[in-house]
Amino acid sequence: MRNTPPLWKRAAWTALAATAFIYPVAAHAQDMAALRAQDAPANSLWLDALDLANVTQDYGSPHAGKSVDNNALTLSGVAYPHGLGTHAVSRLLVNLKGSATKFEALTGVDDEKKGSGSVQFQVFVDGKKKAETPVLHGGDAPVPVSVDLTGAKRMTLVVTDAGDGNDSDHADWAGALLTLVPGAVDKPITAPDAVTDEPPMPIFMGADSPVPAIHGPRITGATPGKPFEFMIPATGEGPLAFEAANLPAGLTLDKSTGIISGVLPGIGSTKVKLTVRGPRGSSSRSLTIVGGQPRAGPDAADGLELVERLGGPRGRREGPGRRRPAHLGGLGRARLPVRQH
Repeated sequence: MRNTPPLWKRAAWTALAATAFIYPVAAHAQDMAALRAQDAPANSLWLDALDLANVTQDYGSPHAGKSVDNNALTLSGVAYPHGLGTHAVSRLLVNLKGSATKFEALTGVDDEKKGSGSVQFQVFVDGKKKAETPVLHGGDAPVPVSVDLTGAKRMTLVVTDAGDGNDSDHADWAGALLTLVPGAVDKPITAPDAVTDEPPMPIFMGADSPVPAIHGPRITGATPGKPFEFMIPATGEGPLAFEAANLPAGLTLDKSTGIISGVLPGIGSTKVKLTVRGPRGSSSRSLTIVGGQPRAGPDAADGLELVERLGGPRGRREGPGRRRPAHLGGLGRARLPVRQH
């Protein structure tokens, strides 16, 4: 169970977002009705008409016009034929090509989670944050977002887990619509989010939340045929238990310590779903495990060409000056301690 603010406070946040944070709902009721339509207005383009393969998210797959569980996009009992169903933490970069004038959507946690989940939506335009909702919980009224894109080159849509883990964070950009310059020929497209527009996510420095959360890299790997060890970096009130779905052949998980170990059989990559559970809830995220071709040269034992091409950290061996976490005893390689309290 996550810590949920009192109902009166959640209602106040939602009202504030509608009147000050984003834009007044009452003044744009006609615009909001357009977001529930089947056909896009003139000089407009549904976001889900673009290639959503460039969406990155910590769990599941993005869906055009559907929730992350592939149901109808539904917020507060209203279904939307168009939009993006995703899961925190999520990002999508759109190359606007200077041809868009406005972005609109209704945001919230999809009704399929029946009151669970907490997320926050953000819109960045050419590197500057232009819109941010308050934290939205399952069951809250959807919050409208409207952003001026006149002359803009890039827009990044972000959904965060609100800082309490991503359990049940089924996020909807319902009715997401781009208004275009009249007669626009060069239409917006999505793009791989290789270079982020906004500042990087802050390094966790404060006191641990009791709600389970998974941190650390999203990609790791080793040379096939060589020993592999990875400790799932998690925080939260203990005891914690770990799960790993779709592990590559040759790897096993110690469910009590969160250590994945074994030997990768060959070159390739596998997307694994990691989950940590504790007394205060659970959290999941994906981890890509890569079996990479070793590079030639003096650093060959550490080098993973495939991992580097995919943007992940290279493997690091234990050596002089590197200490094992005390609770791991005689393990030969360990990097990321799991904190349980």
